[in-house]
Amino acid sequence: MNNPWAMLACYVVSGLGTCGLLWWILEKQYATFREDHRDTRVFTAAAIEALRDIKNSCDRCHLATIATVKAEMGSVADKIVTSMRVEHELTRSGTRDIVAAIGREEDRTVEALTGVRQVVDLSYDLLKQRDASPPVGGTGSAVRDSAAAGK
Repeated sequence: MNNPWAMLACYVVSGLGTCGLLWWILEKQYATFREDHRDTRVFTAAAIEALRDIKNSCDRCHLATIATVKAEMGSVADKIVTSMRVEHELTRSGTRDIVAAIGREEDRTVEALTGVRQVVDLSYDLLKQRDASPPVGGTGSAVRDSAAAGK
């Protein structure tokens, strides 16, 4: 290729193609992140509901156990009730830690999605700036400019 304009056009077309491919890849990745975020929210809601069901089952079981123990053991039941309450509180705090960890993971996913979106927006802005190049002068403009500079 001896024509510099043709070579420049090839470079511009290949650059735009590369940017378009990058844009397409980032959009696909952002869509995947959105699906993952939605799945995380659905999982978190299901996990919270399951943990709530477990807590309710444990509460009912504890109440049934306490009633049985009080009926069988009398005054010794108070010691058992106290120990069961302590165990129940430990179980609740463990459940609370699990739910908090899931929430932190969801927050990190949201932050990652925001960062990816910012990169995509920046790439798009750079592509728009690159496409807005100044107009090129005519055939004789370089000769006139060099002649004017020599005077």
